[in-house]
Amino acid sequence: MRDRLAAVRLRIRGGLSAGTAGVLALALLATVFGVGALGRTATVFDGSGWLWSSEKAQVSRVNAQTGEVDLRQPVPDSRGHRVTVTQNDRYLILHDLDTGRVTSVDLTSLGFSGRLDVGTRGSFHIALNDKDAFLIDRAKGEIRKLDPATLQPAAHGLRLPGPLVGGEFDRKGELWVASPGQGTAIGVRLTGDVPKVTHTVPVARPGGDLAFTVLDRGALAADRKGARLVVVDGENTREITSPVTLTDAIAPDRTEGSLAAVTVPPARAVVTIDNVLSGGDKAQKTLVHSQVPSPAVPFSGRLYVPDSEGRRVRVYKPGGPQVSVITIPGAGSRGGAGLELRIHDTNLFINDPSGPNAAAVTPEHQVRIVDKTEGPSTIGGEENRDPDPSDDRGAPSPPPQSSGPAPETPSTPSTSPSPAPPAPEGSDPPGAPVPVTALAGDRQVTLSWEAAYSPDAPVSSYRVTWNGGETTVAGDQLRTTVTGLTNGRAYRFRVAATNRFGTGAFAQSGQVTPAAARLDTPTGVSAEELANGVVEVSWDQVAGADQYIIAATNHTGGASYPTRTWGTSPVTYVNGRPKVQMSIAGMPDGSWTFTVVARSSSGVSSGTSAPSNRVVISTPSAPGNGGVTPVDPGGGDVTPVDPGDPGGGSEDVTPIDPGGGDIISVDPGGGGSDEPGMIPGHGPLDP
Repeated sequence: MRDRLAAVRLRIRGGLSAGTAGVLALALLATVFGVGALGRTATVFDGSGWLWSSEKAQVSRVNAQTGEVDLRQPVPDSRGHRVTVTQNDRYLILHDLDTGRVTSVDLTSLGFSGRLDVGTRGSFHIALNDKDAFLIDRAKGEIRKLDPATLQPAAHGLRLPGPLVGGEFDRKGELWVASPGQGTAIGVRLTGDVPKVTHTVPVARPGGDLAFTVLDRGALAADRKGARLVVVDGENTREITSPVTLTDAIAPDRTEGSLAAVTVPPARAVVTIDNVLSGGDKAQKTLVHSQVPSPAVPFSGRLYVPDSEGRRVRVYKPGGPQVSVITIPGAGSRGGAGLELRIHDTNLFINDPSGPNAAAVTPEHQVRIVDKTEGPSTIGGEENRDPDPSDDRGAPSPPPQSSGPAPETPSTPSTSPSPAPPAPEGSDPPGAPVPVTALAGDRQVTLSWEAAYSPDAPVSSYRVTWNGGETTVAGDQLRTTVTGLTNGRAYRFRVAATNRFGTGAFAQSGQVTPAAARLDTPTGVSAEELANGVVEVSWDQVAGADQYIIAATNHTGGASYPTRTWGTSPVTYVNGRPKVQMSIAGMPDGSWTFTVVARSSSGVSSGTSAPSNRVVISTPSAPGNGGVTPVDPGGGDVTPVDPGDPGGGSEDVTPIDPGGGDIISVDPGGGGSDEPGMIPGHGPLDP
């Protein structure tokens, strides 16, 4: 055991910090935000922005040209919470700052597809370009690529001298951050899935204090201890003197276009640089009417400046007078964090996240007030029958059947939507029963899902649909087997829960393809308790497996533990045989055995392994998980398991071994402050 702890200590000290290791290695959970597929048509309107409403617990898609909402999706688990929205034309990522949950939706298929819990203790930021997503722990200085569809982290990460500021992509696909401790701006690009430093450019004295914004090309750094502005373009820099001292200066994370702005709240001024991308070398001052609580946003040649009351945005000509005022009806009356300004594509969106209204501004500065509560809601509003993922235009397959422990109804294909009636105010239909796990066999698929979030009424039934049919399952059943499917044809399954207030949104499985052949059943499953409720499960590697489904059984009748999905690493060799290992933290007390099912990327599964040996867990206070039940996302949306306490904000967060991945350090310096106290799967580190 001591040798194992020593090896882990070296791995963690030379790599990922304890907190971020715990974040990035936990199970990739499909969303439990209470949302599922967002509709039938995969049309994404150019210029549309997604805006959050905390009181209504929904995210709304606003068309800037019409000022109307064309889609609203309830998010009941985040009612009253602060949620940041990051989007491009393909992906939408929601980060609940009050719980630490991050969820994503693929807008081309209009289905929620991934979840990651980052907790509430760090300073995490999501950056998204047209194809890649990065998770940036600004406090620790750590960067890791995420799959934007599944939020599954890549195996390799990058560690920079933290804390960091900034963290956005320019239009050349380079991620820019700044390290005030080193006084440098740092450009990062991907080589494969590995983030690597491409530029390290001095912009201030080490140990300084920087405001930082990423431009369409490069970045702009502001020395908050002086009057120095530095434009970074690759390795080239251009220094500009500010007309006012930049004390407490702030800047938007991302600046669109050739006008850059740095806000100086104590001076009630905004410092601008025009033609910043093409050699502009003079800064000018714009005086504003009040102290500014958040950065002014340059847009289409003007400055949009939020006021301190959280109700208005004042519009100025750079270096000149105020030209207009935009008032958001009802803003500021509910408190909250004030107005949010964000540019997407060519439009500016001004959102009151605490209230029902927002504004959309076109490049011509036309303003349209938006009522985010209007427009169609997607609760229960999906067609019963999904399109065929394989685009099979041939003869129809035989009518599928469903069997399993749940009561069944005949398959009933349908081609028309069947939205549920709106729920009474204050009473919600259930959330989406995510994740949906799909295991393909010979002409059949076995489905399982988690109980839907439904605080207002018990779930009465679950409706299962697929491209070919549907069935209904009783509300106390969480699995079924769909038979009569066609081998070699791809299927995708959706599950929606119903209570007396209506039918909630659909949760979606990954695409699976039934086949006559099966993977070999895993053998050699064993379990060992290591420390404080941490169990290490291992099994023999299975040829052709891309992931493994691990189920735990409590033989004492106590608390259950959710099914886990694991990848194919880390692998160790025992007597020359490759074995896959998985560490599970936070096991409840009880007498446990574990079984393993192998699954390919197409969903073809093995049989269930023989149970492992029994492991007895008895801990004074097993680490919790912040009230979030880790679950198997199904369909390949997988990553290693268990956050310890991802959402509760406890100081006793149990970090986790990232499962064999490594982190590349770049002059971390300092040392010592990131020393972890416990690695799940391993005992306490020696002093």
